[in-house]
Amino acid sequence: DVLLLSFGIWDMQYPPSNSSELGVGNFQAALATFLGRLEQSLRRLGRRPDLYWLSVTAVADARLPAWKRPRMSAALSERYNQIARPQLERLGIQFVDTYTSGRAHPELSLDGVHFAPALSRHHAQLFWQRLCAAVEQDVENGQTPFERRRRRRAQKAARGELRRGR
Repeated sequence: DVLLLSFGIWDMQYPPSNSSELGVGNFQAALATFLGRLEQSLRRLGRRPDLYWLSVTAVADARLPAWKRPRMSAALSERYNQIARPQLERLGIQFVDTYTSGRAHPELSLDGVHFAPALSRHHAQLFWQRLCAAVEQDVENGQTPFERRRRRRAQKAARGELRRGR
């Protein structure tokens, strides 16, 4: 199982009282709340999917409409990522860096936030590369999805939780 996460742009675009500083604090609080609830949910679920987070992509400052410029910037995107990355990695959530490629190609954004299909495909490729590398490592370690499923079924059977035919 895999869970792909990403957030932050809307937090940046619509900060409390239109204040970037309040937005940073709000993002920190929302991230902490989200990660705490995610951990609780995963504990209740009894298993943990592979978790990935697409970073907050760079904002193409010069392409933003005038009303967004006081609220959003590539520097602020980077700050959000600096806040999030250590917390995510501490919980074993793999960080997929979409910021660097967005920062390198602001010309590929028409509105400062959304990027052309070529860059979006690149971001998808970054994720797939990380995912495939993890699967290869699992196979090398004998941890294929089939093997994990077989072990979970055996554990459930030992606890008497496995229903016939399931």
